[in-house]
Amino acid sequence: MPRSYERVLAVLPYIGAIRLPVRPWVIPEWLYTVPAGLVMAGLLWLGARGRSPFVSYHARTGLLWALQANGLLTALSLLAELWYRAWYHTGVPLWNQVWHLNAELFRWAAVLTTLLTGLAMWRAAKGQTGDPLGLPSPSFFRGHDVHLEGSEEGRY
Repeated sequence: MPRSYERVLAVLPYIGAIRLPVRPWVIPEWLYTVPAGLVMAGLLWLGARGRSPFVSYHARTGLLWALQANGLLTALSLLAELWYRAWYHTGVPLWNQVWHLNAELFRWAAVLTTLLTGLAMWRAAKGQTGDPLGLPSPSFFRGHDVHLEGSEEGRY
């Protein structure tokens, strides 16, 4: 069972994937969590690699999840910008409707991403491994089974 400070450290890497839509004219949605959250997850992963398999596992999983979530939401933002520019330059009402549909898709994707991130954070705080997000296990990358209970084999 991981110690309590390891559980707290395991929750932190997932923070970079929390992106709730705010007023884009105040803070661009790609700016307010991407750099700090990804840097924090990467540093935790590098720092815990030889010390704590549990923290290292969740740091890597949180980093991969944050990259995926931020990639999806950034792509939706860029696509919305494309639809807006198409509507602004052509005046075709269909582009305006597509732009609004894309904005709704972004909002729902951000909410769903945040809910899934909250689930992963809750499981990390409870001391569980096994990702509820469907990401590959560490053995997928390493080529063998990784035991997180403290065996020497499971050390990174």
